[in-house]
Amino acid sequence: MEPSESNRGVLQLRLSGAGTVREATFAAQGFAARAELARADGAKLAIVVEELVANLYDHGGLNGEDIVEIELRTDPTAVSLLLTAPGSPFHPGQPLADSDVPARGGGAGLRFVQAWSISIDHTQIDGRNRWAVLLPIGSQP
Repeated sequence: MEPSESNRGVLQLRLSGAGTVREATFAAQGFAARAELARADGAKLAIVVEELVANLYDHGGLNGEDIVEIELRTDPTAVSLLLTAPGSPFHPGQPLADSDVPARGGGAGLRFVQAWSISIDHTQIDGRNRWAVLLPIGSQP
């Protein structure tokens, strides 16, 4: 993990390897604490990061050598998450059909991401996927 922090409201990570999902989740939790987010907002942020990064490995075809880049920024009303990685493109904001949620819970994490986000944008640039997610904090729903 290569963290880069200029202040408590910004975190940049470059991760790879078997522990990427765990490291990304712990980093999001630490970011939330340093940014003094409410407990519920910090928990939602950690879950969103965990779900999106896990989906990269489960469905995007990433391997242990691929680099996942994560940037978190906060302002008084929202946290922005910028996630870039190689792999198959998928848009976590697209509606999921009921058939996308089998009995084992498939798709449930993406439903949380969708429900908790103000916006989710996906683009693919130079063979890398880029997801920009905006999560409300504070008194927003």
